[in-house]
Amino acid sequence: MNPSNPPTGQSTPEIEELRNKYYNASVMDLRMPHDHLMIVRIKPDDEVPRFSGGQYTTLGLGSWEHRVDGGPLAELEKPKLIRRAYSISCPMLDLQGDLLANDEIDYLEFYITLVLRPDTD
Repeated sequence: MNPSNPPTGQSTPEIEELRNKYYNASVMDLRMPHDHLMIVRIKPDDEVPRFSGGQYTTLGLGSWEHRVDGGPLAELEKPKLIRRAYSISCPMLDLQGDLLANDEIDYLEFYITLVLRPDTD
């Protein structure tokens, strides 16, 4: 199996070892309001750093993880962590509709949009 593009949901001992080596947080919630928008809540292995809504941080995803259908396939000789800067979102209300301060949550939330490149034929 080529670890640079495993099928969705499939895990091998090699992939688990890479995840344990490179990752320092877990996805605790993932919602797809539509095909081009993903809302992700990530819980760091350590405590959540203090932040302000709109502040930027870097997220990394292993080159061995599954890509979106139609996404470019990069054949990599050595697995690596691909890093991108994202703005931290912050919910205004809790599940009961009460105001929520960002120091009351134990996760970081991100709205991530998929930008597809037009065909270049």
